[in-house]
Amino acid sequence: MGWPATSSDLNPIQNLWDYIDKKLTHHRPSTAHEHETIIKNFWSEIKPETCNRLAESMPRRLQSCIRVKGGTAAKY
Repeated sequence: MGWPATSSDLNPIQNLWDYIDKKLTHHRPSTAHEHETIIKNFWSEIKPETCNRLAESMPRRLQSCIRVKGGTAAKY
C-alpha cells in the first residue's frame, strides 16, 4: 500500500514523536549528547499500552482516510 511519507494520518509513530516534541519544549539541552539522552529518556517513558492503542487505531485511521478520499482526516 503506498502513501506519502508525510501522511501523519497513516503514520502512528508520528504521535509518539509529537509526545516527545511537546516534552522537549520544557528542556533546553546544551549539547547534542544531552539532547539525545533526553529524547531516549522520554522514549523509555512511553508505555506499551500507548503503542498498542496506536496500532489498534490503524483500522479507524484507514477508514477515515478512505472516507475523506485521501485528504487529511479529522480526529480518530
